[in-house]
Amino acid sequence: MNVKLHNPGRFSLGCLLAMLLFSMPAAAADVTTCGQIVAGKGELIADLDCTGFPGAAVIVNKGSLNLAGFTLTGGDDDGVFCDRSCRVFSDPPGGSIVGSGFQGIESDRSVRAEFITVSGSGWEAIEAGERLFARGVLASGNLVTGGTAALSAFPGRIKLRESTVTANAGVGVWSGKSAVLVDSDVTANDADGVGASQKVKLKRSTVSGNGGFGVDASSKDGKVTVKESSVEFNTLSGVFAGLRVKGKDSAINSNGVHGVVTKCPGAFPGVRADLRDTTLTGNGTDASCGVSQTCADVSPCVPPKLKGTTTCDTSYDVDSGFPGTSWGVCALD
Repeated sequence: MNVKLHNPGRFSLGCLLAMLLFSMPAAAADVTTCGQIVAGKGELIADLDCTGFPGAAVIVNKGSLNLAGFTLTGGDDDGVFCDRSCRVFSDPPGGSIVGSGFQGIESDRSVRAEFITVSGSGWEAIEAGERLFARGVLASGNLVTGGTAALSAFPGRIKLRESTVTANAGVGVWSGKSAVLVDSDVTANDADGVGASQKVKLKRSTVSGNGGFGVDASSKDGKVTVKESSVEFNTLSGVFAGLRVKGKDSAINSNGVHGVVTKCPGAFPGVRADLRDTTLTGNGTDASCGVSQTCADVSPCVPPKLKGTTTCDTSYDVDSGFPGTSWGVCALD
Protein backbone atom coordinates (compact mmCIF):
# COMPACT_ATOMS: atom_id res chain seq x y z
CA MET A 1 0.00 0.00 0.00
CA ASN A 2 1.37 3.41 -0.98
CA VAL A 3 1.22 6.04 1.74
CA LYS A 4 1.73 9.70 0.93
CA LEU A 5 3.76 11.21 3.69
CA HIS A 6 3.02 14.71 4.89
CA ASN A 7 5.83 17.22 4.27
CA PRO A 8 6.35 19.00 7.57
CA GLY A 9 8.51 21.70 5.98
CA ARG A 10 5.85 22.76 3.49
CA PHE A 11 3.18 22.67 6.20
CA SER A 12 5.20 24.90 8.51
CA LEU A 13 5.92 27.44 5.78
CA GLY A 14 2.25 27.61 4.84
CA CYS A 15 1.19 28.06 8.42
CA LEU A 16 3.80 30.75 8.89
CA LEU A 17 2.59 32.69 5.86
CA ALA A 18 -1.00 32.37 7.00
CA MET A 19 -0.10 33.57 10.47
CA LEU A 20 1.81 36.56 9.09
CA LEU A 21 -1.10 37.54 6.86
CA PHE A 22 -3.55 37.14 9.71
CA SER A 23 -1.45 39.24 12.07
CA MET A 24 -0.95 42.15 9.64
CA PRO A 25 -2.93 45.23 10.71
CA ALA A 26 -5.98 45.88 8.61
CA ALA A 27 -5.65 48.78 6.18
CA ALA A 28 -7.62 51.90 7.05
CA ALA A 29 -10.66 52.56 4.92
CA ASP A 30 -10.51 55.72 2.79
CA VAL A 31 -12.96 58.35 4.02
CA THR A 32 -14.22 60.28 1.01
CA THR A 33 -17.94 61.02 1.47
CA CYS A 34 -20.08 62.89 4.00
CA GLY A 35 -22.00 60.62 6.35
CA GLN A 36 -19.60 57.74 5.78
CA ILE A 37 -19.60 55.05 8.47
CA VAL A 38 -16.20 53.78 9.56
CA ALA A 39 -16.13 50.31 11.10
CA GLY A 40 -12.64 49.87 12.51
CA LYS A 41 -10.07 52.22 10.99
CA GLY A 42 -10.72 55.14 8.68
CA GLU A 43 -8.43 57.71 7.10
CA LEU A 44 -9.21 61.03 5.47
CA ILE A 45 -7.40 61.13 2.12
CA ALA A 46 -8.22 64.76 1.24
CA ASP A 47 -10.05 67.76 2.69
CA LEU A 48 -13.74 66.92 3.04
CA ASP A 49 -16.35 69.71 3.14
CA CYS A 50 -19.67 68.57 4.63
CA THR A 51 -21.14 72.03 5.11
CA GLY A 52 -24.93 71.71 5.02
CA PHE A 53 -24.85 67.92 5.32
CA PRO A 54 -27.85 66.95 7.54
CA GLY A 55 -26.04 64.75 10.02
CA ALA A 56 -22.59 63.86 11.27
CA ALA A 57 -19.82 64.30 8.73
CA VAL A 58 -18.26 60.95 9.73
CA ILE A 59 -19.57 58.18 11.98
CA VAL A 60 -17.01 55.96 13.70
CA ASN A 61 -18.23 52.55 14.87
CA LYS A 62 -15.88 51.54 17.70
CA GLY A 63 -12.68 52.44 15.91
CA SER A 64 -10.48 55.32 14.84
CA LEU A 65 -10.27 58.12 12.34
CA ASN A 66 -6.95 59.49 11.09
CA LEU A 67 -7.35 63.02 9.74
CA ALA A 68 -3.92 62.59 8.13
CA GLY A 69 -3.25 66.32 8.13
CA PHE A 70 -6.46 67.18 6.26
CA THR A 71 -9.52 69.24 7.24
CA LEU A 72 -13.01 67.90 7.91
CA THR A 73 -15.64 70.65 7.68
CA GLY A 74 -19.27 70.37 8.96
CA GLY A 75 -21.77 68.59 9.12
CA ASP A 76 -24.87 70.18 10.50
CA ASP A 77 -24.73 67.84 13.54
CA ASP A 78 -21.29 66.56 14.61
CA GLY A 79 -18.00 66.54 12.81
CA VAL A 80 -17.27 63.03 14.08
CA PHE A 81 -19.87 61.00 15.93
CA CYS A 82 -18.58 57.90 17.76
CA ASP A 83 -21.28 55.41 18.61
CA ARG A 84 -18.83 53.79 21.02
CA SER A 85 -15.36 54.69 22.30
CA CYS A 86 -13.11 56.06 19.58
CA ARG A 87 -9.79 57.61 18.70
CA VAL A 88 -9.52 60.67 16.45
CA PHE A 89 -5.97 61.66 15.57
CA SER A 90 -3.80 63.08 12.85
CA ASP A 91 -0.68 61.45 11.45
CA PRO A 92 0.99 63.62 10.29
CA PRO A 93 -0.12 66.11 12.97
CA GLY A 94 -2.26 69.09 12.09
CA GLY A 95 -5.55 67.67 10.90
CA SER A 96 -8.59 69.81 11.69
CA ILE A 97 -12.30 69.54 12.41
CA VAL A 98 -14.00 72.87 11.76
CA GLY A 99 -17.47 74.36 11.65
CA SER A 100 -19.53 71.48 13.05
CA GLY A 101 -23.12 72.37 13.88
CA PHE A 102 -22.97 70.72 17.28
CA GLN A 103 -19.89 68.88 18.61
CA GLY A 104 -16.63 68.56 16.77
CA ILE A 105 -16.30 65.05 18.26
CA GLU A 106 -19.01 63.36 20.32
CA SER A 107 -19.21 60.03 22.14
CA ASP A 108 -21.30 58.75 25.03
CA ARG A 109 -18.28 56.68 26.01
CA SER A 110 -14.60 57.61 25.70
CA VAL A 111 -12.69 59.78 23.25
CA ARG A 112 -8.95 59.83 22.63
CA ALA A 113 -7.96 62.88 20.59
CA GLU A 114 -4.38 63.48 19.48
CA PHE A 115 -2.56 66.10 17.42
CA ILE A 116 -5.65 67.78 15.99
CA THR A 117 -7.35 71.17 15.96
CA VAL A 118 -11.07 71.57 16.65
CA SER A 119 -12.56 75.00 15.99
CA GLY A 120 -15.81 76.74 15.13
CA SER A 121 -18.09 74.09 16.62
CA GLY A 122 -21.57 75.32 17.51
CA TRP A 123 -21.39 73.45 20.80
CA GLU A 124 -18.50 71.56 22.41
CA ALA A 125 -15.26 70.98 20.57
CA ILE A 126 -15.13 67.49 22.13
CA GLU A 127 -17.76 65.89 24.37
CA ALA A 128 -17.24 62.48 25.97
CA GLY A 129 -19.44 60.62 28.42
CA GLU A 130 -16.96 58.46 30.30
CA ARG A 131 -13.45 59.73 29.61
CA LEU A 132 -11.68 62.27 27.44
CA PHE A 133 -7.95 62.11 26.81
CA ALA A 134 -6.45 64.85 24.68
CA ARG A 135 -2.82 65.18 23.64
CA GLY A 136 -1.52 67.85 21.33
CA VAL A 137 -5.05 69.22 20.82
CA LEU A 138 -5.96 72.83 20.07
CA ALA A 139 -9.58 73.72 20.86
CA SER A 140 -10.33 77.30 19.87
CA GLY A 141 -13.35 79.36 18.87
CA ASN A 142 -15.97 76.78 19.81
CA LEU A 143 -19.37 77.10 21.56
CA VAL A 144 -20.63 79.42 18.85
CA THR A 145 -24.29 78.92 19.76
CA GLY A 146 -24.48 76.82 22.95
CA GLY A 147 -23.02 73.95 24.92
CA THR A 148 -21.26 73.84 28.26
CA ALA A 149 -17.48 73.68 27.75
CA ALA A 150 -15.07 73.45 24.85
CA LEU A 151 -13.80 70.14 26.25
CA SER A 152 -16.43 68.31 28.29
CA ALA A 153 -16.81 64.94 30.00
CA PHE A 154 -20.07 64.43 31.82
CA PRO A 155 -20.15 62.60 34.12
CA GLY A 156 -16.66 61.35 33.34
CA ARG A 157 -13.02 62.37 33.56
CA ILE A 158 -10.69 64.53 31.48
CA LYS A 159 -6.93 64.42 31.03
CA LEU A 160 -5.04 66.91 28.88
CA ARG A 161 -1.42 66.72 27.81
CA GLU A 162 0.37 69.33 25.75
CA SER A 163 -2.97 70.84 24.72
CA THR A 164 -4.38 74.35 24.39
CA VAL A 165 -7.96 75.46 25.04
CA THR A 166 -8.38 79.11 24.16
CA ALA A 167 -10.85 81.80 23.09
CA ASN A 168 -13.98 79.68 23.39
CA ALA A 169 -17.37 81.27 24.07
CA GLY A 170 -17.97 79.47 27.35
CA VAL A 171 -16.05 77.32 29.85
CA GLY A 172 -12.73 75.99 28.66
CA VAL A 173 -12.65 72.54 30.34
CA TRP A 174 -15.33 70.90 32.45
CA SER A 175 -15.58 67.42 33.97
CA GLY A 176 -18.22 65.71 36.04
CA LYS A 177 -15.50 64.05 38.13
CA SER A 178 -11.88 65.08 37.62
CA ALA A 179 -9.78 67.20 35.29
CA VAL A 180 -6.01 66.70 35.06
CA LEU A 181 -3.89 69.09 32.99
CA VAL A 182 -0.21 68.48 32.26
CA ASP A 183 1.86 70.87 30.14
CA SER A 184 -1.35 72.51 28.92
CA ASP A 185 -2.83 76.01 28.59
CA VAL A 186 -6.41 77.16 29.19
CA THR A 187 -6.62 80.84 28.32
CA ALA A 188 -8.99 83.62 27.33
CA ASN A 189 -12.22 81.62 27.46
CA ASP A 190 -15.39 83.63 28.07
CA ALA A 191 -16.37 81.78 31.28
CA ASP A 192 -14.40 79.61 33.75
CA GLY A 193 -11.07 78.17 32.70
CA VAL A 194 -11.21 74.69 34.27
CA GLY A 195 -14.02 73.17 36.32
CA ALA A 196 -14.74 69.78 37.88
CA SER A 197 -17.15 68.45 40.48
CA GLN A 198 -14.53 66.54 42.48
CA LYS A 199 -10.93 67.24 41.59
CA VAL A 200 -8.69 69.45 39.45
CA LYS A 201 -4.93 68.93 39.11
CA LEU A 202 -2.60 71.27 37.26
CA LYS A 203 1.02 70.41 36.54
CA ARG A 204 3.26 72.70 34.49
CA SER A 205 0.15 74.34 33.10
CA THR A 206 -1.33 77.82 32.67
CA VAL A 207 -4.89 78.96 33.37
CA SER A 208 -5.04 82.63 32.52
CA GLY A 209 -7.30 85.43 31.37
CA ASN A 210 -10.58 83.53 31.57
CA GLY A 211 -13.87 85.35 32.10
CA GLY A 212 -14.93 83.49 35.24
CA PHE A 213 -12.96 81.50 37.81
CA GLY A 214 -9.57 80.25 36.79
CA VAL A 215 -10.22 76.90 38.48
CA ASP A 216 -13.62 76.01 39.93
CA ALA A 217 -14.03 72.91 42.09
CA SER A 218 -16.49 74.50 44.49
CA SER A 219 -18.61 71.47 45.39
CA LYS A 220 -18.40 70.55 49.06
CA ASP A 221 -15.71 67.90 48.40
CA GLY A 222 -13.93 69.71 45.58
CA LYS A 223 -10.12 69.54 45.68
CA VAL A 224 -7.53 71.47 43.68
CA THR A 225 -3.80 70.86 43.29
CA VAL A 226 -1.65 73.44 41.52
CA LYS A 227 1.96 72.38 40.92
CA GLU A 228 4.55 74.28 38.89
CA SER A 229 1.68 76.16 37.26
CA SER A 230 0.23 79.65 36.95
CA VAL A 231 -3.33 80.82 37.53
CA GLU A 232 -3.44 84.51 36.71
CA PHE A 233 -5.56 87.39 35.37
CA ASN A 234 -8.89 85.57 35.60
CA THR A 235 -12.00 87.74 36.05
CA LEU A 236 -13.20 86.09 39.26
CA SER A 237 -11.11 84.12 41.78
CA GLY A 238 -8.03 82.23 40.66
CA VAL A 239 -8.77 78.99 42.53
CA PHE A 240 -12.14 78.21 44.16
CA ALA A 241 -12.34 74.91 46.04
CA GLY A 242 -15.02 73.49 48.25
CA LEU A 243 -12.70 71.44 50.41
CA ARG A 244 -8.97 71.70 49.82
CA VAL A 245 -6.31 73.57 47.85
CA LYS A 246 -2.68 72.56 47.55
CA GLY A 247 -0.20 74.79 45.78
CA LYS A 248 3.50 74.21 45.17
CA ASP A 249 6.03 76.13 43.10
CA SER A 250 3.24 78.10 41.44
CA ALA A 251 1.95 81.62 40.76
CA ILE A 252 -1.64 82.62 41.57
CA ASN A 253 -1.63 86.33 40.87
CA SER A 254 -3.74 89.26 39.69
CA ASN A 255 -7.11 87.52 39.69
CA GLY A 256 -10.24 89.63 40.04
CA VAL A 257 -11.59 88.55 43.43
CA HIS A 258 -9.57 86.09 45.54
CA GLY A 259 -6.34 84.35 44.72
CA VAL A 260 -7.31 81.16 46.56
CA VAL A 261 -10.70 80.72 48.26
CA THR A 262 -12.33 77.78 50.01
CA LYS A 263 -15.77 77.56 51.53
CA CYS A 264 -16.98 75.74 54.63
CA PRO A 265 -20.27 74.00 53.92
CA GLY A 266 -21.48 73.34 57.45
CA ALA A 267 -17.93 73.29 58.85
CA PHE A 268 -17.16 70.29 56.67
CA PRO A 269 -14.10 68.54 58.17
CA GLY A 270 -10.83 68.57 56.28
CA VAL A 271 -11.11 72.03 54.75
CA ARG A 272 -7.69 73.61 54.28
CA ALA A 273 -5.38 75.61 52.04
CA ASP A 274 -1.76 74.44 51.96
CA LEU A 275 0.57 76.61 49.89
CA ARG A 276 4.31 76.06 49.48
CA ASP A 277 6.80 78.10 47.48
CA THR A 278 3.96 79.91 45.74
CA THR A 279 3.36 83.57 45.00
CA LEU A 280 -0.10 85.06 45.59
CA THR A 281 -0.01 88.77 44.90
CA GLY A 282 -2.14 91.45 43.32
CA ASN A 283 -5.43 89.59 43.58
CA GLY A 284 -8.64 91.51 44.26
CA THR A 285 -8.58 93.73 41.18
CA ASP A 286 -12.37 93.76 40.73
CA ALA A 287 -14.02 97.14 41.30
CA SER A 288 -16.27 95.65 44.00
CA CYS A 289 -13.32 94.61 46.17
CA GLY A 290 -13.24 96.71 49.32
CA VAL A 291 -16.57 98.30 48.36
CA SER A 292 -19.14 95.52 48.60
CA GLN A 293 -16.96 92.48 49.24
CA THR A 294 -13.68 91.65 50.93
CA CYS A 295 -11.11 90.18 48.55
CA ALA A 296 -7.69 88.79 49.36
CA ASP A 297 -4.82 86.72 48.05
CA VAL A 298 -5.69 83.87 50.43
CA SER A 299 -9.32 83.50 51.56
CA PRO A 300 -10.01 80.12 53.15
CA CYS A 301 -12.48 79.50 55.95
CA VAL A 302 -9.74 78.06 58.18
CA PRO A 303 -6.25 79.46 58.79
CA PRO A 304 -4.11 78.83 55.68
CA LYS A 305 -0.82 76.96 55.89
CA LEU A 306 1.94 78.87 54.16
CA LYS A 307 5.27 77.13 53.76
CA GLY A 308 8.63 77.72 52.13
CA THR A 309 8.90 81.04 50.33
CA THR A 310 5.18 81.48 49.74
CA THR A 311 4.39 85.20 49.53
CA CYS A 312 1.04 86.98 49.75
CA ASP A 313 -0.14 90.49 50.49
CA THR A 314 -3.50 89.97 52.20
CA SER A 315 -5.54 87.19 53.79
CA TYR A 316 -9.19 86.98 54.73
CA ASP A 317 -11.49 84.69 56.69
CA VAL A 318 -14.08 84.02 54.00
CA ASP A 319 -16.64 83.04 56.65
CA SER A 320 -16.37 86.36 58.51
CA GLY A 321 -18.53 88.42 56.16
CA PHE A 322 -18.01 91.97 54.94
CA PRO A 323 -15.85 93.87 55.77
CA GLY A 324 -14.54 90.72 57.45
CA THR A 325 -11.44 89.82 59.38
CA SER A 326 -7.93 88.92 58.34
CA TRP A 327 -6.02 85.74 59.11
CA GLY A 328 -2.99 87.92 59.75
CA VAL A 329 -0.54 85.74 57.79
CA CYS A 330 0.33 87.89 54.75
CA ALA A 331 2.59 90.89 54.28
CA LEU A 332 -0.04 93.64 54.34
CA ASP A 333 -2.44 92.14 56.91
